[in-house]
Amino acid sequence: MNTINATSVPIRGALPDYWGSAADYPHQPIDLAPWEVGARAMTPLERATIRIIAPDLAHCPGGSSLVHEAVVRLAIWKRSNQLSHSGTWIARSLQRAMLSVHPNGLRSAHKGFALLAAVDAAELGVEVWTTFAPEGVRGPFSHVRLGALCASRTLGTDSERHRTEIG
Repeated sequence: MNTINATSVPIRGALPDYWGSAADYPHQPIDLAPWEVGARAMTPLERATIRIIAPDLAHCPGGSSLVHEAVVRLAIWKRSNQLSHSGTWIARSLQRAMLSVHPNGLRSAHKGFALLAAVDAAELGVEVWTTFAPEGVRGPFSHVRLGALCASRTLGTDSERHRTEIG
């Protein structure tokens, strides 16, 4: 018996139920480009130590956007005990299901990590934590939210630095 069948409550209609209720809300487009900058700068330590706290499926907020659907998917994975996988596995799975299935993109899963950062920053009941070493690999280590980490790195892009140096 696999972990999906081992749950006591069936989850068969979870995504179709979400899609049906999402039709009642106006669609909110989400731009992941700012989050991708921070996701591309993630170190192996930060990728390896991702921990996700997701709400129960019954407590997922209503809405119609990429972020809302990701919250529902994470709640389903929580119920089926899939959130114990690595952060890279979860980012790849989100990217494969919702964004891009190109093999080169799945290798690094930047879009999946960007989506996780956007979900974390949206404050919809999901918390994505990672370990950060501000002084380098040797520490001291601190636990930070992925959304805040990626947002802080977005301001440090090459184009921003280039504009500040010129002007």
